[in-house]
Amino acid sequence: PPEYPGSHPASFAIYEGAKRYGVTVHEMTTKVDDGVIVAVDRFDVPPGLRFVDLELHAYKALVALFSALAERMATDPAPLAPCGETWSGTKTTNRDFARMGEVTEEMDEEEIKRRFRAFG
Repeated sequence: PPEYPGSHPASFAIYEGAKRYGVTVHEMTTKVDDGVIVAVDRFDVPPGLRFVDLELHAYKALVALFSALAERMATDPAPLAPCGETWSGTKTTNRDFARMGEVTEEMDEEEIKRRFRAFG
């Protein structure tokens, strides 16, 4: 969703305890998650979800959103209109993801479990 641009958004959403998540349709640019947003579909995040489960929920939402837009995209050459949503949050990278998967001896058990649930 627009609130989690970049790499591995489901992991960062789980780690931060997001209550809502979703999928975004946007124009592609040379930069990751930078194009004009044309559609967003959000859903509630069930408590205790792991990142793999959240990604599955997101995939289902993506299929539904694509299905809703497919005929229009296939038959009308005009670009989809912006929906008014904008990118927000910190754009994460693969390096950020790798760093969050590291466990150090100064972390307490709760932090280790939280990271495992979010980053594997």
